[in-house]
Order: sequence, then C-alpha cells, then structure tokens
Amino acid sequence: MHPRIGNAALTCLSALVTAGTASAFALYPANGFLGYAYNKWGDPAIGTSALIYWSLMPVGTGGSAYCGAACPGTSTLTLPSFYDWNTNTFSSVQLSDPVMIVYLQNALNTWARSANVTFRYLPVDAGVPIDDPAAEPPATGHIRIGVFNSGFNGPAAVGFAPPPNGFIPNSSQLATGAGDVIFGAAYSYQNPTGADGEPLQAFPQGGGPFLNDFQGLALHEIGHALGIDHSAVADAVMCGFPNTCTYDDVQTYEINRELNPDDVAGIRTLYGVAPDTDGDGVVDSLDNCKLLTNANQRDTNGDGYGNACDPDFNGNGIVDSQDGALLKARFGSAVHPDQDLNGNGIVDSQDGARLKAKFGQPPGPSGLVP
Repeated sequence: MHPRIGNAALTCLSALVTAGTASAFALYPANGFLGYAYNKWGDPAIGTSALIYWSLMPVGTGGSAYCGAACPGTSTLTLPSFYDWNTNTFSSVQLSDPVMIVYLQNALNTWARSANVTFRYLPVDAGVPIDDPAAEPPATGHIRIGVFNSGFNGPAAVGFAPPPNGFIPNSSQLATGAGDVIFGAAYSYQNPTGADGEPLQAFPQGGGPFLNDFQGLALHEIGHALGIDHSAVADAVMCGFPNTCTYDDVQTYEINRELNPDDVAGIRTLYGVAPDTDGDGVVDSLDNCKLLTNANQRDTNGDGYGNACDPDFNGNGIVDSQDGALLKARFGSAVHPDQDLNGNGIVDSQDGARLKAKFGQPPGPSGLVP
C-alpha cells in the first residue's frame, strides 16, 4: 500500500456496503445493531444531523489493542519530518501548532460545508488512553486526533469508523476509540500551496521520502471517522485501497482537498444536507450570522459573530444602552470597523438601525459559537 493512503478501520463490525448503483461510495453497515443502519454520529437514523466534538490526544496518551499496530506505546503529538517548500528543508512540527490546527479545521470544514454536521474543538483533552470508557466529551472529543510512532509497520494515517463501531462482545459497552484519527510519526508530510487538482510535488527537492499531503490525508481519514469507507471513484477524496485512485498514480499525483459528487452523496446519506437558513451561501454550522445574510462573513473583532449581527460592542452578551452610546460616540467615523456593522466603510444611521433591531438581544446567532 502506498504510504499516502491511510487505512479505514472498523473494529468488530466488519465489511462495507456499496450504497446504491448510481454511486460508488461505501458506508459501514451496522445492520440494525443498536438501531444503526450504518455507522454514524448523533441519531442512529440515517440522514440526521450530528454535533461532533474533536480534540488532540496529548503527549503520553496510551495506545490500545483497539488500534493495534497504529498506536503502539504512547502518543507524541510530534510529526518529525514535515517538509517546507519555501526553504526546501525538513523540520519537526507539533500537531498542536496553530498552523496545524488550521489544516485540521480546514479538513473538518470541508465536510461540514456538504452535510449537516457541526464540529466543536475541545482545546483540552484529558489524555485518557484510547478506548478508555472516559474518552468521551467533555473530557475528550468524540473524534480524537493523535500521533503514534509505529515505524513503517503502520500506515501514514488511520481513521476509525464512528459508533456503533467497536462494540465489545458479551458486554453493553461501546469502544470509545470509535472515530479516532492517528498519524504515523515515521512518515513524511507536507502542506502544498497549490489549488485542488493541481499536480502534487510528491517528493522533496533532490529526492527523498514520499511527502504525504497532510491536509488532504486528514480530510480522507476524517471521512472514515464520519462513517465513509473507501470509494471506487478514482478522483474521490474517499478513493482508496483496493481501488485505483488518481491521486495515488505516480503519473498523476494531484492535490485532492475538495469533495467530489460521490463524496458529497456519501456524507449526505449519513447526515443530510447542510442547511443555509439565511441563503447567503454559507452553511449554518460555519455561518457567523446564521439568520442574517452576510456572504463575506466579516468579523472585525474576531469573536465568532459577524459584524452584521454583532452590535454587542462591549462583549457583555447583550445589546444594550452601553453599545448604543459607543456607536453614537463613533458616529460618522471611518476608523472604527467594529461599529461599522454593514461594512460600508463608515459608522452611520444604517448601523444604528441594526443595533436598534437587536436591542435587548444577544449577538448572533452564530454557527461558530456554542
């Protein structure tokens, strides 16, 4: 198996099912076990939404027989061989580095844009071992992402299917390792800057180890963690062993970070279509003003609420007279973007009208703020 392709892991529940003849995506069949038709988060009924928490396994998180060769010993959080095309050098990076968090969030958001799933990051993970009964929110995410050094015995990455995956025979207990994503510390990674579909420079300057596209691989493994197995569509994000995949052909390595129709059909079968209540082209789970059109998602104070629905200038959780006084003091100004609610470059009567409409209410609602 080429190192770029990660494994789809399904513990105790076996096999995959092709969902319909018009598509080639594959789901994990639960066959009615515990009310599940297929493995998924949230309500067992297919086509229903899910709120999914995710976290990073801290250094020292114990492995488990649950994930076998993919998680020996304890986690490290360190990817020691990450290639920088700007300097043409390798360096060691931490999965907890803000830049790496962005790569992971980008992968999660790609799935969220296509189906009714909402992701929430838990910045603190209790560090209990994989498959520990306590590895559940709020102590840890549903999906835990970590790094283990399995050498070249394990894959570059592996994603475990969601519940009811991992049911422990002769008990009533579900394995909490369901949905976890593990990266292998022995492999090399990169984060190419090209657009989706452009050629992937798969080897470093002058030759060397294969460079896995970290974000693209994360996208693929998170797909497994959401309930999708390998697709037979060659250019699908979820294409994988034993199928022939475009991105894994040495002649056609390409950046593959956008879902194709087969990927979208698979995730929507499980979770339904992502709603866009205000019709601004941004799905509710990623929209910083869910009920007010703001396609540009302008958020000048970075609090997760778009300016269009955030006249709570003092951040006390309610739009009140203090906010009104602040807007009045800056009326006519072009240098106070937080009070420029409509983004026309000046604090004016239109902004005052928006504040008045929200008076006595909290900011938002925002899909980015719990």
